[in-house]
Amino acid sequence: MGITFLSQGIEQAYSQEWTDHNNSDPGIGQIPEWVNQVVKWWSEGTISDHEFASSLGFLIKERVIEVDTRIVFGTTNQEILQTKDIEINVNEDIKIPDWIRNSAKWYTSGEIPQEHFLGGVEHLINENIISFGEKSEYDYEKIQNKIIANASPIYLENNQNIEFSVDVIEKVINGEKIRMFGYNNQSPGPMLIANQGDTITINLKNNLDIPTTTHWHGLRLDYKNDGVPHLTQEPIQPGETFQYTLKFPDTGIYVYHPHVRTEMQVDMGMYGNILVQEKDENYQDFQIPLILDDVTINEKGVIEYDKDIVDHVLMGRFGNTMLINGESDYVLEVPQNEVLKFYLTNTANTRTFNFQIEEQNLKLVTSDMSDYEESGFVESVIISPFERRVVEVMFESPGIYDIIHFTPEKKYSIGKIIVNKSIVQANEEFFNLSKNSEIKYEMSTLKKHFSIEPELELEFDLETALDMSMHSTEHDHSEHDHSTMDDSMNHQSVMEDSMQQDHQMADSTMDHASIIAQGMSMDHHEDSMNHHHDTNGIEWEDEMPHMNMMSNEKNTKWILRDKNSGKEGFDIDFTVNVGDIKKIRLINSPDSVHPMQHPFHLHGQRFIVISENGEMNSNLSWQDSVLVPKGSTIDILVEFSNPGEWLMHCHILEHHESEMTSKITVKP
Repeated sequence: MGITFLSQGIEQAYSQEWTDHNNSDPGIGQIPEWVNQVVKWWSEGTISDHEFASSLGFLIKERVIEVDTRIVFGTTNQEILQTKDIEINVNEDIKIPDWIRNSAKWYTSGEIPQEHFLGGVEHLINENIISFGEKSEYDYEKIQNKIIANASPIYLENNQNIEFSVDVIEKVINGEKIRMFGYNNQSPGPMLIANQGDTITINLKNNLDIPTTTHWHGLRLDYKNDGVPHLTQEPIQPGETFQYTLKFPDTGIYVYHPHVRTEMQVDMGMYGNILVQEKDENYQDFQIPLILDDVTINEKGVIEYDKDIVDHVLMGRFGNTMLINGESDYVLEVPQNEVLKFYLTNTANTRTFNFQIEEQNLKLVTSDMSDYEESGFVESVIISPFERRVVEVMFESPGIYDIIHFTPEKKYSIGKIIVNKSIVQANEEFFNLSKNSEIKYEMSTLKKHFSIEPELELEFDLETALDMSMHSTEHDHSEHDHSTMDDSMNHQSVMEDSMQQDHQMADSTMDHASIIAQGMSMDHHEDSMNHHHDTNGIEWEDEMPHMNMMSNEKNTKWILRDKNSGKEGFDIDFTVNVGDIKKIRLINSPDSVHPMQHPFHLHGQRFIVISENGEMNSNLSWQDSVLVPKGSTIDILVEFSNPGEWLMHCHILEHHESEMTSKITVKP
């Protein structure tokens, strides 16, 4: 049975079955029976590897076999590309691994589900054994100033006066139209690009039917423009306009967001980036903002909130759909061998992200407000709500790479990067680590303060009327709760799904699944899964969804407490002078009713993290936020340079709204 006969057989079957296949709409992975016959022929050795791979290419191109079409064709959230004229390429000397042949046998005999076999098909595509024409070279015409933003950025000039609005918008997420909020009729809002040292004015009009403000997170600006209701301004009522004057003393990536019912308005999409650059600097690298977020969308396609009360106060609201730059199917196209500078921002209400890019080491360069003393290569970056980090990546090989959120128990693919061929040669200097002499000098002038005693020790605590003894019972069912959530996650990793299915199979098929898992290079993932108790002091998922849902600002209160005076919240009277340098100790006791991580944020100032649990920080930078894992004690050294009354709070937004907040007064 040669290739001619096989091709004719497929075409005849295709013409007979195609209408039924389309009308039945079985969905991704539903393979028609005549295709199963082709798989059976190959598994029995009736046709060659080359013939089989060529046939698979035909079936995938015609979308008879459905795999992740973005993996195959590099499509974005637009409609699937017309693929009929794409050439199928198959290696002439192809030899398909035995684990895929075995999976085909077990699939056709009904011993394993078809998802395992489709995993093998995807492996052939990822390894370029089956390819679909040549990728064109990267189109440099489609970008401006090497900035690839989610929307057209706004380039600001000194003393410019611009109009801004807060609006009700409609977004498409997971194919559904969702009512959300945004800035200038979009979410995320426009990326504002300013020069260091400049000043601009923003006239912000509230087009919502609820009050709002805008906080310019991380900027050291005049405090009357900080956007904190009842502290720096009154809320902007519907239809009203408020004028903000912004100053940009520091380079870096910043974020703007509301500060009224923050947990609701941010989750509904109100956030955007500010990029502050050195004036007249000629930037050679690609600059790419990636805003990481999650949102809960119910079965009716609605984001639900109680208009009168803050809920999910215990742990914060975890979303069931992850977003990058507001998209649930984010795809980025970049050129090979270019240095890519990714500006990472986490705008989730509570979720901490562990950011990775498939097969790439990340060059960690910048923290919230400055470069680190030294850059360094890392496998991933942990980033808590409203922290920012800058990493650099250079892809040496064209292909499609997953953007990954990786936790000790789960692995999510939350977006994809398509790397196109480029005539640019790899820059070998990229692999050299650099030291920032300016930051090192600034830090050296402050080291004499490292040994001073803290003048303020803040304890994180919890008071709740809920019966926390229910925790252990609910935790026993948390695995089920997570799997339910995962079913609704739009980008759950294919490899993760396969592994979970492996564990559910009967003993008689376990050996089959094991071989398949080895073939799909799951060793590293399995190793991570075996160490799932190493959580870094972070609750990566909602482990108590029912109790969390019952908690609200009336029955649950998070606390910032002055350890020495016992005062809490705004009763804490901490006053300093401009020019003071003070050490503040942040204590996240493991003895709390429910200990969990807290991202601590200080408005209008900058600080350095000196130590965690007594261990000195060896690579310093300027920050405005720091993640304090449960059970940890962190010392920060604050440079008070900005007069005014400045908020400090936990940036898990439900915690902040339930009074885990206070202020520091800085006298001129």
